[in-house]
Amino acid sequence: MIRRLVMLFIIVTILYPANTMANGSPYNYRDPGTITGSISPIEETNIAVAKELININLVKKTNNNELYSDIDVEVYVKYELYNYSSKEITVPIAFPQDGESRDWTVVLNGQEIPLGKTYPIMLDVEYDANWVNPLNGSLVEAHSLEAWEIKGPIAQTFTASIISGENVLEIRYIVKAGVNERVGAKNPAYRFAYLLTPASNWKSFQDLTINLNIPFSHILYSSLDLKKIDDSKWIGEFEELPIKDLYLHFKIEDNKPNYQVFYYIFIVVLLGIIIAKVKKVI
Repeated sequence: MIRRLVMLFIIVTILYPANTMANGSPYNYRDPGTITGSISPIEETNIAVAKELININLVKKTNNNELYSDIDVEVYVKYELYNYSSKEITVPIAFPQDGESRDWTVVLNGQEIPLGKTYPIMLDVEYDANWVNPLNGSLVEAHSLEAWEIKGPIAQTFTASIISGENVLEIRYIVKAGVNERVGAKNPAYRFAYLLTPASNWKSFQDLTINLNIPFSHILYSSLDLKKIDDSKWIGEFEELPIKDLYLHFKIEDNKPNYQVFYYIFIVVLLGIIIAKVKKVI
């Protein structure tokens, strides 16, 4: 009997961790995701940002990895730009995009304009690679390979001809949220970074609105003050450009049982039975 229990204990302790390793958990998978941010003129200009609207929609996608889902971040940004000069100004513009992105469209005053090259460019910004646990707001330091500052991030570029007076610039794209299995046991943490500091390079900046939609049960930690509207919607309104960049750290809430807890309980109970049997024999 004791031999059978010991064999069962060995088999369970070997096979279950092997299964979870195949799904990535013990390896603490980390992906910082794509870093994005506000537009910035590449050269000094007489154009101001009168208003910026950022709509962020998170989309949960199925994943072959049963431990977590991929999250797509759909971003729509609308800028109201004001050209203080009496003539049209052609401005080269950079938009931080360090990582994979897709489905880009850039529209100026109702007309789509082509994208230029993507290359490193000095925007005088710093990226915080650390993570925050959304459950308690505690800091989770980045792995040594992630702890780097972006002084000259990869940027998407394009050229815009800004007419005198008011202009409307609209940008759409999709990126993948970062994921970190090291933050939390049952569900990993996710992160989306949107750098606002590049917008300080315009002549002036005022009136920022952030709309965030998370259409699934979640726990959120934001670096900026966002007000919860309902179960899925958050909003942030700022009269001027915030000093901090926007970092969204979040977890998915679900009702799936935490099988690791059951596993450890079973191991403890089985080990207790084995010890009790051995004591009886002794």
